[in-house]
Amino acid sequence: QTQRKICMKGAWSFLKHPSKKDVAPRKRRKALDRPPSEFTHLVVLDLEWTCDNIRRVDPLEIIEFSCVLVKQEKRQPGLQVISEFSRYLRPVVNQALTNFCIDLTGITQDQVNK
Repeated sequence: QTQRKICMKGAWSFLKHPSKKDVAPRKRRKALDRPPSEFTHLVVLDLEWTCDNIRRVDPLEIIEFSCVLVKQEKRQPGLQVISEFSRYLRPVVNQALTNFCIDLTGITQDQVNK
């Protein structure tokens, strides 16, 4: 394995080549790696928007906004549903839902027209 030498002159001459430590894989911590023990209540959001499998839909418009409030008990595993909310929204630009969108989301044209 040969390394290519890069000539760095001028304004960038202060830069060094990365070391093995610089490019070594690092374990990344994600927000949901561990259970959210600090919170007793969580809101889970779900958005559905206009879509099609044949042509690009531009702009994407939200057609359903729903959320669920859940409670986490420290003494009990799992989550308890406290409340649910859902609203259908009528798209403004692409007012007619495509057959693909109806099949994918289960949302009908009548639901968004109300």
